[in-house]
Amino acid sequence: MRSFIFALVASLLLGACAKGTVHKPVIPNGSLSNDKDNATVFFYRSKDLCGTASWGDKIVVINFKEKEDLPEDYIGYRGKDFFDKNELLIANRSIYSKINLPSGIHTFSFLGDRMQTARLENGKEYYLAVSFICIPGFLLQPVSTLEFRDKNEFEEDSKEKTLVQLKAGWKPFTLFKNHEYEEVREH
Repeated sequence: MRSFIFALVASLLLGACAKGTVHKPVIPNGSLSNDKDNATVFFYRSKDLCGTASWGDKIVVINFKEKEDLPEDYIGYRGKDFFDKNELLIANRSIYSKINLPSGIHTFSFLGDRMQTARLENGKEYYLAVSFICIPGFLLQPVSTLEFRDKNEFEEDSKEKTLVQLKAGWKPFTLFKNHEYEEVREH
């Protein structure tokens, strides 16, 4: 009975988040960027109170999709067991990352789970947060989800964090940490 209540509450809470789909993507508010040729996405870990018990790296795969019936302007890949560093974003309590993407519809997910799909425009910056939802009775196991937030929230939540990039690709479903990242020094 407890697992049924957990599943019901989780689905209600996760359903309340604005989630786009490939056929109906969200159109997040973006800030103007100096890069007019790309859409820039910053990925960071929010400072949501609920997430204080959550540790470790959060890795998001960009455009992980297995279906054939995708819109013409969808830029994506079929499911696979290794991802190039240019298909990934990483964040944790002390780091955040960014990627430049062409305009169009892009999906961000934890390997196909808890997806966020958005239509992005060149010349704009977007701020994708891993945020946390507390489920009553499960405070030490918050559910992580993805949502676009505004620039002010990003700046507040990433104040003391370091911008990084992955050094190499990532193989999911392994028992041990198999990814490394390095600091990005921007001019």
